[in-house]
Amino acid sequence: MHNDRHWSWLPKLLIVTVVWISGCSTGGDTAREDPWESPDISGVWIGYLDSNAMPPVFSIGIITEGDDGYISRFIADDRQYVNPVQALGVAPFTLTPNTAVMSGDLAEYSWTGMGDDYGTSTRTLYLIGSASEKGVLGLGWPGGAFTYTQEGSNDETGVYVFIYNSTFDVSPRVQNLGGTWVVRDAWRAGNTLRLTITPDPLVTNTTSAVISGSDTIGNTFSGSVTIRYSPVPHNIYDVNLRMNNAINLEGLATYILEMSDEDSGIVIPRKTLAIGASSNDYTHSVGGLATPD
Repeated sequence: MHNDRHWSWLPKLLIVTVVWISGCSTGGDTAREDPWESPDISGVWIGYLDSNAMPPVFSIGIITEGDDGYISRFIADDRQYVNPVQALGVAPFTLTPNTAVMSGDLAEYSWTGMGDDYGTSTRTLYLIGSASEKGVLGLGWPGGAFTYTQEGSNDETGVYVFIYNSTFDVSPRVQNLGGTWVVRDAWRAGNTLRLTITPDPLVTNTTSAVISGSDTIGNTFSGSVTIRYSPVPHNIYDVNLRMNNAINLEGLATYILEMSDEDSGIVIPRKTLAIGASSNDYTHSVGGLATPD
């Protein structure tokens, strides 16, 4: 999967002429105009974060509503970006009232490849940029930018762009997740993680399925995947995993069918399961962009 995707958005970002002028009047009596409503950024988003210190990171993002605002998880091959994370002071995304400007924090959980299996290194970053409902995040005015915020980040900054994927609007069915999914180079090069999702074959409208799996270095996984209702069901699933019968992890999942977008240059040649879960103490994370076995 590492070489199946490409993106030539950065030049397009620099020359784009589409500008969202948030909350501005087009003339007339502004006192009588209705307030401009900020977009809803819930959805499945596909794109890149490109910093000045590392190659662009492709990820599939999930943004959904929670009890206290948006819940987000962007899943890449070797890392995940998550909010909110209260213990780290990572706030959820918010929209500036009456504008299309989105801002918020993400916790980056990246695999170390050493020490505890699936151990993570944690950094935090702050994002701000434009948003259009079921459209694009980070394109137009004011664009999309981020900076790593913790001490010692050496002024690492970057830009991001994500495009909406209509899989968010597909009616959720856990049967569509059934089968064995493979994450290659999981946690470290050469390690293959296989997760098998098994819906109840006797219940046609079941809302959950069992997950079991293992990897080539001896770790085992068990848990469940359940349709997420928040507040209405979309093609997003809550994930609960237990690693080696000792470490509990929680997260989200969705899937993308094959796609080829000429405007963005994104190519996903096979059905892909984006599944990511992390421990509450943010020391371990499991998942990735998986393809059918």
